Amino acid sequence: MSLWGKMKILFLKGIEKVQTDINKNIEENVKKFNPDNEIVQWKKNDLSSTLLTILNQYEMSHKQMGNPSFKVTKAFTDYENKLQENKDIMVKENPYYRQYLLGKMSPDFQKYAQANSTGKTDITTSELFTEYLKKNQKDLSQTAKDYLLAFVMAQSDIHPGSPEKTVEKIKKIIDTDIKDATIKEDLKKIQFAINGFKIGEQAPEASLIKADGKSYSLSSNKGKPYMMMFYASWNPYIGEASIPVLKEVVNFYKSKMNFVFVNVDDTKDQFVKTSNSLLKGIAGTNAYGEGGLNSDIAKKYGVYGFKLPCFIVVDKDGKIASKPFFNLGDPELVTVLDKQTGLSAPKVNPNVQLQPGSGMDPAAAGQQAPQQQANPQPAQTK
Repeated sequence: MSLWGKMKILFLKGIEKVQTDINKNIEENVKKFNPDNEIVQWKKNDLSSTLLTILNQYEMSHKQMGNPSFKVTKAFTDYENKLQENKDIMVKENPYYRQYLLGKMSPDFQKYAQANSTGKTDITTSELFTEYLKKNQKDLSQTAKDYLLAFVMAQSDIHPGSPEKTVEKIKKIIDTDIKDATIKEDLKKIQFAINGFKIGEQAPEASLIKADGKSYSLSSNKGKPYMMMFYASWNPYIGEASIPVLKEVVNFYKSKMNFVFVNVDDTKDQFVKTSNSLLKGIAGTNAYGEGGLNSDIAKKYGVYGFKLPCFIVVDKDGKIASKPFFNLGDPELVTVLDKQTGLSAPKVNPNVQLQPGSGMDPAAAGQQAPQQQANPQPAQTK
């Protein structure tokens, strides 16, 4: 037997011993703590997923080290299959197993994508992966396809700044190719949270109150465009750097449009303190969404901690006129405000960027309106 053959056997025996030892430890803890069967099974599936990831890394590393024809043994493959006896449960519950499956597919998918994207400048990764699953992974369960496609969409094509054409493509894939109702609903929520409404949709009414306790209706602005700003006291962007810019934006456009400042702090008392402290003297309506990030308006407008502060423009007919913006200096936002008001804000050269929250790409920074530049800090998640 060759040296490579002996090393394969030793590696597999080592992995099997790891599994035996950890399973023994799990059983000892079962006797000691008597956990629920579901927890025990989850732990064993988690172990299988981790071992599968190691096996795949072992195989790929040999192919990448100048031996593309490297092949694992039948015993290796049999062991991989044995570790996947609960694969439909594992794909639902364990991200490591989904990463393992994607890792196994990666070389084949890369070849497929290269062969099928030539000359198609606007094709998305999600479209290619959807086609790949249909043509090259016919034996994969629909459950696995749904989870893997959802992962690829969330990682590749659902992000701030996506062109409307891409957003619509992803919506179509979610509607037609994702079969699991829960995954479908979750993906729609994610896409809405990141990309917001479609331009031209009716802006939904939502429950709001003012500092005096009286209710406030967004529809009271009908006949005049308005910009909503969602904010909270704990967000570091709301402070010395941003408020002066906000004042200038409001002062420049207030003759032609309204401003609604929607607070999503945890309590009404905090809303009153924050609005009095930060927004005193700035023309506009201060309103509170009761329940903060769990409020009616936060849910309807897809507002989360990682998106704050967030700016949305609504036209005079009460329809959405912009995507969510995270930077008052974004040149695209300035363009929207100019269009809605008929005014033309002065511009200066861009030199800042804002990266709101974990997981989001930097929002485009740019020409400030008017005259003064913001110096935003990264927002924190809550």
